[in-house]
Amino acid sequence: MNHMPYKDWLLAEEPLSAEQSGDLQDHLRTCEPCRQIESAWTDVNALIQKTPAVDPLPGFAMRWQTRLVAHRLKKQRQLAWIIVGLCSGIAVTLAALFGTQLLEILQSPGHLILVWISRVSGILSIYWGIQNMVSTIAAQVPSISWLVVIFGIGFVSFLSVLWLAAYRQLTFMRRVV
Repeated sequence: MNHMPYKDWLLAEEPLSAEQSGDLQDHLRTCEPCRQIESAWTDVNALIQKTPAVDPLPGFAMRWQTRLVAHRLKKQRQLAWIIVGLCSGIAVTLAALFGTQLLEILQSPGHLILVWISRVSGILSIYWGIQNMVSTIAAQVPSISWLVVIFGIGFVSFLSVLWLAAYRQLTFMRRVV
């Protein structure tokens, strides 16, 4: 036999419909376990209704707030220790990785010096190449052309700023006072 709707109806706070109440009474006449549940719930409900509400002891709210603050502080400390642990673990891992690289470098510093000399000489050769290209182009182009280029760049920049200012005025709404 299925007792679920009847058990729910027995413990329900809201009133039952007439049909549900009739079905429940018919079921209680034939089902001993549900009658025991009804009897027990009636006794418990009567006991709850008879028992007076107890006021908390003086200072309850203050003690509760103090305990809440202490609990939050404890959680923050735990989180801080977790973060410190994670950061320490990462630092130790990075130190170990850096240490292995440093040991490799210290065992053969000559190779490192040669690599750095090669990189510096490469950078210097690129710089000198660019300098030679610029000086060659500058020698071939008359000086009046440089003035035109400089003024052209300035004019385009001015127009860009003017366009941005106009765009801002057109797109942003004005305040109505």
